[in-house]
Amino acid sequence: FIFMQLLTFPSSSQDIQMIFEDSCISPSNLLMLLLKVWLNGSISESNPILLVQALSTLTLSILGLISKDETSFWYELQKIISNSCLSGHALLAAILCQHLSKAVHNTEIITTIKEVKVDPREKETDAEEEEEEEWETLTIETEQWANLCEHLELLTNLSLLTGSKALQ
Repeated sequence: FIFMQLLTFPSSSQDIQMIFEDSCISPSNLLMLLLKVWLNGSISESNPILLVQALSTLTLSILGLISKDETSFWYELQKIISNSCLSGHALLAAILCQHLSKAVHNTEIITTIKEVKVDPREKETDAEEEEEEEWETLTIETEQWANLCEHLELLTNLSLLTGSKALQ
């Protein structure tokens, strides 16, 4: 499968982008597939740090292909991660997605703020309302990711204390 090789044998960003574009799979579906492969726990690597770096690189490459208007996939990613039986893998995926979600939303909000030119004499404009809605969305999503990460951290700690294989 496409991700098994890319996770264990890192490629250049250009090669990764070309592979993803040639796959004819929508970027949001690629991201969900990548997380499912990661959460399956079937990838074995002697160096877990390299594996997490590869996951991060692949996730960033896929996010680069997703249009700015497409945002519903973050909720789907949360569902996929929360349904994982491997709490350690799920925790790493949640932390990565939480960080990337914040980065994507912050970039979008900053871009919107720079594009909006508001007359200081106007009290409330559509652009200001839109900006406020974007901040509300970011706040809600940030809380959802924080809650998911906290629950997964507790589950991972509990799994480690009881001797189960949470990180495998």
